[in-house]
Amino acid sequence: MNEGTARLMLGGIVGLGDFSADVIVNAFDKPISNADWGVAFDQWGMWAGAMILFVAIVMLYQIGIGVIMQNRRRIGAAVLGGVLAVPIAALAVVMMARLVSAVDGTSQRVLETIQGGEMGLALIQTLGLNPDLGEFEKDSAVHAMVTDTIAAQSIAGFLPALVLTLLMMIAGMFLDMAMSFRTIALLILAALAPIALMMIGQGKLSAWAEKWFVLVAGLILMKPLVIGIIALVIGLSSSGGGRTFSELLVSVLIIFFCAFAPFWVVKLIDFTGSEVGSAMANGRACARAVPASVLCQITG
Repeated sequence: MNEGTARLMLGGIVGLGDFSADVIVNAFDKPISNADWGVAFDQWGMWAGAMILFVAIVMLYQIGIGVIMQNRRRIGAAVLGGVLAVPIAALAVVMMARLVSAVDGTSQRVLETIQGGEMGLALIQTLGLNPDLGEFEKDSAVHAMVTDTIAAQSIAGFLPALVLTLLMMIAGMFLDMAMSFRTIALLILAALAPIALMMIGQGKLSAWAEKWFVLVAGLILMKPLVIGIIALVIGLSSSGGGRTFSELLVSVLIIFFCAFAPFWVVKLIDFTGSEVGSAMANGRACARAVPASVLCQITG
């Protein structure tokens, strides 16, 4: 392989890195328009109308069981849940749309502050690439390999650089799909909200509402968390980290890991909510277990 061919391959790697960075930057540019929300709200109305009869049947069933068991609390919860079913579902979706707009707007402003709005350039430099010079920075982990490769007219030294840029490209494509999934999933959750939220006061069916809130919270928080992680990777690289090949590889793998954010953020919120709920339930159980005589002694 002559020197001209080697430099052509180097230029191809630099171009691939530039393309990968653009894909990652564009992945965050997926706002939900008012027209999109309008379609979701129209579907919400259709599902709300279909659920009213089902909610009424479940409510009457719960009231019947409450009368048989002489459980006033169950009767009251069923009636209140039936009366507030539609208002709760409507309020939740309206608040969801406003929260998504606020969080996405804040995330976009944070994105514009990363490296002075040059996040794509910063990502390329994270790999040690300099698009202006069309080569690797002298202090990057693969510069010496590529330099020796060109001098020796061999292809072996290009493999580490090619692996990094290909991983970055794959990470960018997966991240783009993840952000598209986030947008579509939020609209689907808004449209189908009546199925989950209109059951909120009907016994064990109220667990549907809990799952809905967990999914919505996870998807909303996904974008700022991913941006924060990528900003941290870029910051560590620019501060002197990520100069060895292993450090560069870890940085790229972290970005790749961000593509699966919808799953681990939802799991994190679900786990946290379950732990808090369990702790509160245990606390109430312990409080009921304390004898009245002991409380009297404590309070004097």
